[in-house]
Amino acid sequence: MPIGILELRAAVTAAVQIEEAIKQKYPAYKGGLVLSTPQGQIEADASVEQILNAFPAMILDSACKAECQGLRAAIGQLEDTADTADPARAANGEGEVGRLTEAAVEYRG
Repeated sequence: MPIGILELRAAVTAAVQIEEAIKQKYPAYKGGLVLSTPQGQIEADASVEQILNAFPAMILDSACKAECQGLRAAIGQLEDTADTADPARAANGEGEVGRLTEAAVEYRG
């Protein structure tokens, strides 16, 4: 079931508090929190960007999600072309990757 970013943050915050209580009661506890779907899992402290990349279906469809996915796709294309032998083209690509990454960071909250 997809959820919104605010609900996801609230769930992770509550889970971290519960985990801290468990660690205090059981000092030998070595577990970790994960977000899980039928397709796999990711660490609970992963960024929204990492979650969106690994499990886009976990995030509620919205204009913000679509824009972030578009930014990530553009960054990926630029990173692919930055591996070119032309230093001027690679430098331009790196600058654009930085600009797009900064734009994506705004959505991480």
